Amino acid sequence: MKAYLSLICLFLVVNVLTAQTFPVSKIMNNGPDDKRINFVLMGDGYQTAEMKKYKDDAQALSNYFFTKSPFKEYRNFFNFHIIEVPSKESGADHPGNASDEGSNPPPIKTVDTYLGSTFDFAGIHRLLVPTSPNTINVLASNFPDYDQALVLVNSNIYGGSGGFLATASTDLSSSEVMIHEVGHSFANLGDEYWFNCEERPNRTAMNDPASIKWKNWLVKSDIGIHNMEGNNCYRPHNDCEMRYLNRQFCSVCKEAIVTQIYRLISPIESSLPKPNIINFTNNPIEFTLNLVLPQPNTLKIEWNLDETLVSTGYAQFTLNSNILKKEKHTLTAVVTDTTFLSRTHLSTGKELSFQRSWTINNESTVSTIPIENFSYNVYPNPAYDELNIEVNANGKLSYAISNATGQILKNANISEGGAEKSFQIDIKDLPKGWYQLNLKTPLHHKNVGFIKM
Repeated sequence: MKAYLSLICLFLVVNVLTAQTFPVSKIMNNGPDDKRINFVLMGDGYQTAEMKKYKDDAQALSNYFFTKSPFKEYRNFFNFHIIEVPSKESGADHPGNASDEGSNPPPIKTVDTYLGSTFDFAGIHRLLVPTSPNTINVLASNFPDYDQALVLVNSNIYGGSGGFLATASTDLSSSEVMIHEVGHSFANLGDEYWFNCEERPNRTAMNDPASIKWKNWLVKSDIGIHNMEGNNCYRPHNDCEMRYLNRQFCSVCKEAIVTQIYRLISPIESSLPKPNIINFTNNPIEFTLNLVLPQPNTLKIEWNLDETLVSTGYAQFTLNSNILKKEKHTLTAVVTDTTFLSRTHLSTGKELSFQRSWTINNESTVSTIPIENFSYNVYPNPAYDELNIEVNANGKLSYAISNATGQILKNANISEGGAEKSFQIDIKDLPKGWYQLNLKTPLHHKNVGFIKM
């Protein structure tokens, strides 16, 4: 689910502001926005004359961000957008009222910025937070369908924060700070140091190996149960990105990030044929999946006809009549990520599996009828406005016209009458292209291809 619902909730507790639009651009494009996870970055404390610096800072952040596992492996799943939000002044507020200012604090100052970013939030010097309701307004007016919002503050003082937004300054450690804060905001990861023991995927008050939330990682890995400083709380690793900068996410944190990625997006971007109900005659039909691939590709593809595996390993499957044994079948493509970045999902086999299904109505010929018992004439071909049909066959006659994907566009029953039947089909409303005409009697079944000009 996109973050827009959270955005609406936040609107209830802030003043409604006049919508203002700003330039939005995509600095990393891996596909349609509605089929990707959208990271949206806003700058604060950048004046209009500093927009080139903002774009350069944003590009450097994006480039570095996707060198970190597991974002590196799932880079194809993301788009990265930037919103150019100019401020009247450069930098961020520094009230100087935090208890941890240190012996050589930065100068106290108030800066007129669009998002109201300030250090010393909640009495913690490095806690850098955008405080203006403009922040919500910018997202709502410029990119409401975001998945993760980020703010980059134009200040060389170390700081950042997580939560609804992931925020970092442009200090030399800014990229690492932003990755850490995205761990909080995107995957609900907790700090793995003294902070508190609120339950998170990587933090718990439970220390029983048999029931701890990362029990699947306790065998043949570097994951353990480590007591955090100053409280009865436990972390899975002593050297994780959620404890120190310039590290990697530990296996437990990587799994939480992968889980969140697949909560937001399916690896099946699209599929063909598009209709869910397919009328199969004698002609083979090719089914195709358009997939978003991890790097390296860890997707396993299985094709099942009803509950029987009929093909594996390929994003295409050709359906032939020789495997259709009854009038109706269900064809299902199952795509499962077998990544070793997840152990919980490998054991359950559910959360990382996605499906597309089609109902197959089997109308293929079930018996061989001598040609002399059934004759027909279809003209003109190519056709323009009308298709003329002449059929010599006993019994009730029906016809159906379908397009190249198997979708039925026209169909009707013709009165039984005698053996000779003549009628016209109005095809003026059909787009130009190739179509299939199916003629059917109780004993005969014939497919005729024609072109509409």
